[in-house]
Amino acid sequence: MFTKTPSLEEIRDYLLSFDRFGGTDNESLNYLKDSLRRFRDTLDLVLQVHTDGGKLLELGAGPYFLTQLLLRYTNYDLALANYHGEEARDWEHYQQIEGTKFHYAYFNAETDPFPYDEGQFDVVLCCELIEHLTVDPTHMLCECHRVLVDGGYLLVTTPNVLRLQNIEYLLRGHNIYDPYSGYGIYGRHNREYTPRELVHLLLECGFEITQLRLADKYEHPWALRLLKAIRSHWRDNIYVLARAAGGPRYRYPAGLYRSMYGAMRFPDDKLKFCTVHRVTSDNIVMGKNDVNHLGYGWYELERAPCFARWTGKEANAYLLNRGKPRALCVEASAGSLALGKVAVRLSVGGRNKEFLLEGDSWQELHLELPDDLPPIIEVLITTDKTRVPAQLGLNEDGRELGVRVRRISLLYFHTVS
Repeated sequence: MFTKTPSLEEIRDYLLSFDRFGGTDNESLNYLKDSLRRFRDTLDLVLQVHTDGGKLLELGAGPYFLTQLLLRYTNYDLALANYHGEEARDWEHYQQIEGTKFHYAYFNAETDPFPYDEGQFDVVLCCELIEHLTVDPTHMLCECHRVLVDGGYLLVTTPNVLRLQNIEYLLRGHNIYDPYSGYGIYGRHNREYTPRELVHLLLECGFEITQLRLADKYEHPWALRLLKAIRSHWRDNIYVLARAAGGPRYRYPAGLYRSMYGAMRFPDDKLKFCTVHRVTSDNIVMGKNDVNHLGYGWYELERAPCFARWTGKEANAYLLNRGKPRALCVEASAGSLALGKVAVRLSVGGRNKEFLLEGDSWQELHLELPDDLPPIIEVLITTDKTRVPAQLGLNEDGRELGVRVRRISLLYFHTVS
């Protein structure tokens, strides 16, 4: 096993030793030329965390330059994944280079569940991929977290939108946005990041940052190198090495997301927002995966004294049915004693049950469920009234508050009466 990062010349000579281009593929040759420094820096970070053995998932593996370096310089058991568009889902998924077949899984990293079990990989590589996503990097990062072992590493590399080249373009009146691509929406950079944005997104999704590296991808003149030595955030590429800590958290930072209801669709039977196509769990934890599962009637997430959300007079949520749940559990409170009592009704599949809450202590509300539930279960939470703190003279909060909720989950192991 190699422990020392190879030189640029060694990497170039090794990759060119394969008859990959047939002497005519200028696009691939240019890609290799432009990416040599990135390959070296990526491999250097992988070797820093490399242990004897283990499993590594490489997302967006094609055109397999980095794959071949991993095969040569590490002894990871490699799993590869690609996505080129919906029309290619039924194709045979492999690429052959000089007699070697690179088989890969085929899925859309920002919309599909990854086809792997939890805790299956020691390392996941997401290299030059996140900038190509169009709607939801949070989904991809949380799926990366899910398939990593506890303490496993995710390496994200991506162009730095603050690179000096972009600043020069703007000063000269040029556009910095990536051109349209003949390869479609994923053939261009749809959203580039600042180092701070990428670090914040990873932290929000449940990762711990191990290393942030900013490095140049190209050989620049000495004057530019001097400027970048003074202002490191002007360098070409971002490399973030992060560890999976705890569980994944589905967070959508305001600086990166807006109008999240636009990602939701209308059911056929009612004009209410519904996140049916984003439902991934039978256990909603506020502050962790709530955005994917909540419909209408919810206020913004509150972080103190614990993660929770208020409902209005009526709110709904959606849970994934994993197989004959016996009961629904909602952890809720009425808020402070000064707000007064509130009656809460839970409704699922024609079943209803009412509860009386008072004060800020958390209570588990249980509703026994019928047997014939659909794959996606809708939960309706209704209160007999709302309380407005400003009208009660408590503070300036003008919201019409129903009940405070911190968890909604399905129970499978016993029947609750």
